Amino acid sequence: MPTQQHEEEVAVSDPYQLKEEPLTSDDEDKTRTEESETEEDEDEDAQLPNAGSDQGLSSLGRTLRSLLPSESFEQMVREAERQVEEASRVALGPNTTVKSFGSTLQGTFLEGSDLDLYICSSREYDTRHTHDEQVKMLRFLEAELRKSFKSFEVKERRFEWHVRVPILILLFQSHQHELQVDISVGELDHVGVQKGFVDRLIRAALTKGEVALPMVLLVKRWAKVENLNKAFEGSLSPLAWTLLCLYFLICKDRLPKEALAVPAEEPVPRRNAVKLCQNCPTQQELSDFFDMVSELGQKAQATKAAHETGPFGVSLLPWKECHGETSDKAFFFIEDPAARLRGITVNVARGVKDQERWKNLLKRCEGARNLLRSKVFNSDNFLRQRAKQVPQGQAKIKAKPRPQPPRPEKKPMPKPPQTRVPAPLKPGVVKASPPPGVNGRQQDKRDGHWRARSSDWRNAKRSRTYSWQQQEQQGWQRTPRMTWNV
Repeated sequence: MPTQQHEEEVAVSDPYQLKEEPLTSDDEDKTRTEESETEEDEDEDAQLPNAGSDQGLSSLGRTLRSLLPSESFEQMVREAERQVEEASRVALGPNTTVKSFGSTLQGTFLEGSDLDLYICSSREYDTRHTHDEQVKMLRFLEAELRKSFKSFEVKERRFEWHVRVPILILLFQSHQHELQVDISVGELDHVGVQKGFVDRLIRAALTKGEVALPMVLLVKRWAKVENLNKAFEGSLSPLAWTLLCLYFLICKDRLPKEALAVPAEEPVPRRNAVKLCQNCPTQQELSDFFDMVSELGQKAQATKAAHETGPFGVSLLPWKECHGETSDKAFFFIEDPAARLRGITVNVARGVKDQERWKNLLKRCEGARNLLRSKVFNSDNFLRQRAKQVPQGQAKIKAKPRPQPPRPEKKPMPKPPQTRVPAPLKPGVVKASPPPGVNGRQQDKRDGHWRARSSDWRNAKRSRTYSWQQQEQQGWQRTPRMTWNV
């Protein structure tokens, strides 16, 4: 029979095939353990945002899928928030609570995004209290975190007097990831608006258009790659880039004009990675966005040069182009919708005050627009690697400095001897000034001091004298007067 012949050929061609033997109890336990581990690995792969097929996705969609946060990163975010809350209750009181805001509350966080937290204590410390009280609370929290948890490391302390809201910046480290945690004190910001209110407005707007969230994620990622997302360095903040994306989608009728009128009350929904990447914007839509930003920036520069009104910009409530306040020194204006609902005008782009950095930002937007419209576009290089091209006109060749011998230490100059300040005159005596036109080294008897030639002024010593002068209303007052003694 042909079947028997085929079985015989297989048996001959596979001389290393072993015969089946009955399994022992140890072998059965080992097999069950391997099967359970395989099932757990399959479950973990199914939970990852990168799991699944990339068929039908654009190049931007495939890159965005690789940037979405993993399950381990989200667990680390929750663990960092739990440890900060536990330490704050020990350091600041049992009724202290820790709440998140920013990209975590918006639902626009990616792998490696920062975690923004603020502390609400039983005493309700906020910006209405002094700057020193907030700094004191942050120092107490820092000491408790160092004592109780070894996974936190202090990266920066922004406790200076000119900082409106003091911030403690920490690094939370685990065996897989590193997370930056920004902690502030108080439920209100520097203008009295509740923290997180604008984030809930944005979260409500993102649910009204399928392309809104993917576009915000891509633009924020591009700004981070290009190092254009730090407001304290003169660029636009992540909040400003998010509001610009929503303004662009309203212009293109992809979102309703009143998308940011009502805040979201429900918690952040679980994002579907496949659906999110399928609704990714096209290259043409992204290039139109950067084109809009460059056009708005050019209008803002022309308005700033005219010195007629405040900085030119946009508003989302209502949706229109507008100007900021005349006293605002920024080059661009983006109105905060949360402050607008409270009747306050706040510029989200208030950090853009350096002209060269603003021009560099606009050049980067023009370069991104041209790259998206070119045939050699690569989404991985566009969103995952920093552009190495220097803007035209700013490339400079810097020579390596030659080693120089150490300079001798400068000895401090001796301090001049202190001059004796004459006693004030009695009331009723008015000190007369020296007569004009007196030259040479001679003494004015009425003034009681020496007058020097022009060549002797460099060696003269300045002293302070007082004279009594009679005022019409205030009476006798002692007024300081500077004289020169040779």
